[in-house]
Amino acid sequence: MEYYKEKNFYEKDEKKYKLRNNPEFLKWLEISINNGYQCRFRLTAMQDLIDIITSWYEMKYPDAKLEEEKKLNYKNNTQEDNMKVEDLMKRMPTAQEQILSCPYYKSCNYIGPKSDKASNKVFKRIYYKVDEKGKIIETEDTIKYIGKREMDADELLKKIEKMYPNRYDLSNLKKDNNNFYSDIELRHRLLSLTALSILYSENTTPSYGYKRAQIFIKEFNEEMGLLLNTYEIDKIMESALNSKRQKIKTLKR
Repeated sequence: MEYYKEKNFYEKDEKKYKLRNNPEFLKWLEISINNGYQCRFRLTAMQDLIDIITSWYEMKYPDAKLEEEKKLNYKNNTQEDNMKVEDLMKRMPTAQEQILSCPYYKSCNYIGPKSDKASNKVFKRIYYKVDEKGKIIETEDTIKYIGKREMDADELLKKIEKMYPNRYDLSNLKKDNNNFYSDIELRHRLLSLTALSILYSENTTPSYGYKRAQIFIKEFNEEMGLLLNTYEIDKIMESALNSKRQKIKTLKR
């Protein structure tokens, strides 16, 4: 990349991956918390996640390796086989590992009946269990009240609302579901910003940073079943490559 294009590339870096300087992210987090999201993670833990992954990919794919693969037009999987996303998560502190794994908040809970003095029917508590992925583990209660079937926590909520309208207090289940899906949204936002951190890293060049960010997105999508996209980094790189040299105007005497 020509010098003036590289200069233009870095000048347009808004440093959105520095969370304290990202008003859009901070606003989303504030609104989510005001809407009931009980976020377990400090902002410093979120920033550390971005920094850890950025360093990991720079170590996993150094400039020399990317240059070698570019020249020889091949991909050596020897190093990568020992540095998968799973291996990265095993080396992370607990907070960062949980941001990535998004475990469901509570493994056991119950749905309590609302008081209904006008009705003679007695509705008992429905006890349920949830695995870390938000899938309902069948219990005697879920089979009795919902039926024997596979479902996630969100489907359990909808089923009870439909089968027993206004009979149960669903606030606890709604709160747990909101936390779970908010965690997933948080992960997506942080990983999208991580792609920018990798792209704009001062330890490399724009072309290597771009290639490294593409690989990061591809590997996380494949290994974690995510839906990250390269749209933003593609747009940034395209803008830099298409930038024109600014002409310096001189005054005629």
